[in-house]
Order: sequence, then structure tokens, then C-alpha cells
Amino acid sequence: MLALSCQIAKDNGCSQIELACNQLRKDAHRFYTREGMNNFHFKFSKRLPDCDSQQNMLGR
Repeated sequence: MLALSCQIAKDNGCSQIELACNQLRKDAHRFYTREGMNNFHFKFSKRLPDCDSQQNMLGR
């Protein structure tokens, strides 16, 4: 699936592909590194006051 995604991106003139992955998913990190991806970014998130949603919380 990753190879196909890269090919579709290339065919459409993209110069790179990016993804976001939870910090706890160490196996996924190893997979993406093994596939030639580099970790150049940090993603920062902030929960908004009075928000009951449990989505996008680290470790949940």
C-alpha cells in the first residue's frame, strides 16, 4: 500500500509523501524507517477546553 501511495503521488507530480503516526507506535516507526522514510518533523496538538472527545490523545 505504501509503494502504491508513493507511485500515485509521483504520477501526480508530488515530490514527497508524508504521514502522521502516534509516538507510541514504535513498530510502525521502524517500518517507515526501513521503507526509507525520515522523521524530520514534530507534530504538536492541544486539547481545547470543554472538549469531551477522546480522539487524538496520546496513548488512546
